[in-house]
Amino acid sequence: MLKIKVKANSITNLTDARYFAAREVTWMGFCLDPASDDYVPPQKVSAICEWLDSVKFVGEFPLSDAVEILETAEQLNLHAVQVHRFTEMDDLNELQRRIPVIQEVVLGADEDPVALSDWMNSRAGAVEAFLLDFGKNRIAWNENPGWQEWLKTACNQHPVILNMDFDANTLPEILNTLPLYGLAVHGGEEEKTGIKSFDELDSLLEFLELPEEHAVEQP
Repeated sequence: MLKIKVKANSITNLTDARYFAAREVTWMGFCLDPASDDYVPPQKVSAICEWLDSVKFVGEFPLSDAVEILETAEQLNLHAVQVHRFTEMDDLNELQRRIPVIQEVVLGADEDPVALSDWMNSRAGAVEAFLLDFGKNRIAWNENPGWQEWLKTACNQHPVILNMDFDANTLPEILNTLPLYGLAVHGGEEEKTGIKSFDELDSLLEFLELPEEHAVEQP
C-alpha cells in the first residue's frame, strides 16, 4: 500500500500495466488521443484492463466533447476521465454529473500564477482533482522557488495531482512541503515485448510504500 495516491500516466503496454497494478497505484491512465505518440486504441485498452483489478481506469482525452467522452467511458468501463485545460465549462459540468473528472493543466515557465489560481477556482466544483503537469516543459522542483510557494497554496485549496521532474532524492522534500492529493508517474517503452527496466520507478515507489502495519486502504 502506498502512502499517497499515484496515477500512472499514459499506459501503452501490458508490462507497465501489470507492474503498476502490483505496486497498488490508485489510477491507471490510457491516452485516447489519436494524435498522441502515447495513443492506445480502445480495443487494446479493453484487452489490457481485462488483466487487471483493484485499480481505477482513467481515459485521457483530447479536446473531445462530453458526449464522445461519455460514450467511450461507458464502452471501456472507465472509472474517471482526464480532460485538457481548454475543455469548455459546459462539457465539464456535463461530465461531472456522470463520472469523476481530472483536469490536466500543462504549465509553462511564463505562467501567470494569479490568473491560474482564478481559473482553478472557477472550475473547482466540476472536477475531482487538477493534474498540474510541470513535467512536459521540464520544470523541476528546485528550479523556481516561487512555484513552490504557489503550489503550497494551490494544494491547500484544491485536490492536486502533481506531475513534475522528481526522483527519489527530491521526493521527500516535495511530500513534506505539499499537502498533495496525488502524484503522477510514467512508464515507458518496452525493450522487448514484456521486458523492460523499472529501476528508477522502483526507487520512487519503494519510498512511497507504507509499512505493512500502517497500511490502510485508500478511499
